[in-house]
Amino acid sequence: MFVKIILPCFALVVIIGTLITATGCAVITGSGNVVTREFVYGDFTRIEIGYAFDAEISQADSYLIKISLDDNLFDYLDISKRDDTLRITMEPGNIYSKTQQRAVITLPDLERLELSGASKAVITGFDSSHNLEMEISGASEADIIDVTSGNAYMEISGASNVEGSVTLKDAVINVSGASFVTLEGTAEDMSLDVSGASDVDLSDLTLDNAWVTLSGASQAEINVSGQLNGDLSGASILEYLGNPTIGSLTSSGASVIRPK
Repeated sequence: MFVKIILPCFALVVIIGTLITATGCAVITGSGNVVTREFVYGDFTRIEIGYAFDAEISQADSYLIKISLDDNLFDYLDISKRDDTLRITMEPGNIYSKTQQRAVITLPDLERLELSGASKAVITGFDSSHNLEMEISGASEADIIDVTSGNAYMEISGASNVEGSVTLKDAVINVSGASFVTLEGTAEDMSLDVSGASDVDLSDLTLDNAWVTLSGASQAEINVSGQLNGDLSGASILEYLGNPTIGSLTSSGASVIRPK
């Protein structure tokens, strides 16, 4: 019995080792000794964060970038600025294990945020008439606190999660791949596209008019005072509040449209 157990385990170790060698990946384990360093970049309005960073991004009059990592990880940190974009990630091609990766960023104005690779960010206090773009993917999370902007475009995919409080003009929000979105506040007109078993709760986000497309067993709650238009398919569910005027609403494939 002992031999029967040991042989498969040994084979598994050999396979894992072979895969790591074949792909050229190195396993980098955090030292546990976390160090904070400050980086000097300015004049950026766009931020890209990847590789499981945990970030705090807030509005301030000046630029500040602090990165906290295990002290043996700074050699693998990839931080750069190109044009108006600040990029923070880790060197690709490695496996990072038991690491701590944190960023604190302040800037006067945020126009675009991209999170990927299971990264998380808390975005606080921006108040601007500029348009705002967000792309949240790869099981990442964004917590938006009291953000005001012009028109907004949000792309949320890959089991990601976005929640928060916003004041927007017109908004386009696309949600896919079993992602979740919960927003409160106000917006004018919205185009909402939800697919792939995703779930959107906008019951506390008051809208003037909305155009909603749901598919693939997705769900949405929406609060509209003006006109509501929608197209549902694939066993999706749309619930609405606000006593809207119903424009064009179509459903197929066991989908449901109903007041809440």
